[in-house]
Amino acid sequence: MVSISNELLNVATGIAQNAQSRLAALDQEEAELDARKVEIGAERKEISVAAKRAVEFRPQVGADFQCPRCWVDYERRARLLPVGGGTKAEDYFRCRTCGFEYTVTCDRDAD
Repeated sequence: MVSISNELLNVATGIAQNAQSRLAALDQEEAELDARKVEIGAERKEISVAAKRAVEFRPQVGADFQCPRCWVDYERRARLLPVGGGTKAEDYFRCRTCGFEYTVTCDRDAD
């Protein structure tokens, strides 16, 4: 027959083992949060310069129109290619680098 003291010691040991398992899970969760915090910091840094990049954006370099997304997001010059199929009021472009497609409303009479 097991004594009450031994039974309570076994329960205490079980509680401690459960706590250790929970501690390992918390350590893993904390490591994931730390990694995410680093990612957020890098993303915040990129976002904080977006307004500055937008001001510095040059829509056209030489004869080539430039992708605003590539410039603002990555400070990368990327050429927009005409897709064709435009209308009297719209031109269609695709970025050759990121693939983003733009519909540009235009005033043909202003040209």
